[in-house]
Amino acid sequence: MRAWIQVAVVLGAAGVAIAQRAADPTPGLDRLARPGSLYMILVEDGVARCQRWAVVPGAAGQGQLTRAIESGGERGADAIDFELAPGGLIVTGRGRTIADQASMTCSVRLPVETVDGALAVGGGHWFDDAAGCEAALTRQARVATDLRDCELGPVVPAAVRAATKRDLEALLRGGGDVHVDVDGRCVPVHVAASRQQPADGATGHFWRPIVARGRRGQASVGYRLRSSRDEFARMGTGATFRDGGYGVGCLRLTRLVYGRGEVFADAPLFLTRDGCRAAARAAQTLDAWLPLEPAYDPTPARTESSEAVESRAPGETSPAHEETEAPAPGAQASDADVGLPIGC
Repeated sequence: MRAWIQVAVVLGAAGVAIAQRAADPTPGLDRLARPGSLYMILVEDGVARCQRWAVVPGAAGQGQLTRAIESGGERGADAIDFELAPGGLIVTGRGRTIADQASMTCSVRLPVETVDGALAVGGGHWFDDAAGCEAALTRQARVATDLRDCELGPVVPAAVRAATKRDLEALLRGGGDVHVDVDGRCVPVHVAASRQQPADGATGHFWRPIVARGRRGQASVGYRLRSSRDEFARMGTGATFRDGGYGVGCLRLTRLVYGRGEVFADAPLFLTRDGCRAAARAAQTLDAWLPLEPAYDPTPARTESSEAVESRAPGETSPAHEETEAPAPGAQASDADVGLPIGC
């Protein structure tokens, strides 16, 4: 009888263990439910580094990853907010107590599993020790953490941010060029300042040459800057041609964030072409470290357009091809891009 009781106890314990594993379908997720440290590869300013983050668990499956940061004599903390979910976690926000107290909310669901002793979070690996992270960095493993959907601007010293603010205001009040990244190309956008400028800021319009349906013209977007609030308004987007044009009334307000020769206004504006090119190279470096996404064919198995259905006469060309003029890098936009990346 005692032997049977012992067998029953053993089987009962095994059943409890099996039930616990079934209730926790994501091995390793408990690593984020207790205090400790994790190491991950992040790519910032075009450089991949191993960073140590402290795990700070919260109530009801919520938690935070934090790390101390310093820049230009300023000290603060960086934070990633998350909550545990079946099969993974959800990144719910980013916070930073430096560089103008930046913070944002987001909702990025990432699957979690254990791979080679590390916590694989959305393809990026979070390591228990610095040695594992440095080994992955040395062999250039594509296991960097992708936080682009919940991204804050770079940490830049206050003096550098102030210099960028002064340079931008001078450009918006006096005219010149800014540069924007369009699919990896740094494209100049011209700034035409108004003759009369407000005391607190600047006003004028951005413009860029375009070609639309064989007609050459200009796309433009009005702007107004309130310097004391770092508030940037875009107004009145449109296009003009020799034989007419069109305009659309709009108003979009953005609070500017200043970086190192770069201004964030929904999309980055670069004060120099070199700064734009450096940012494009940094984006390429980031792509080289991020996990490869599963390959797939984005084209549906069977698609037809009205142009494909209606056959053309021999030698006839497509109107779309006749109207489109591909620009050289930095040249005027074509039919495929008749607007401005900084429009309303």
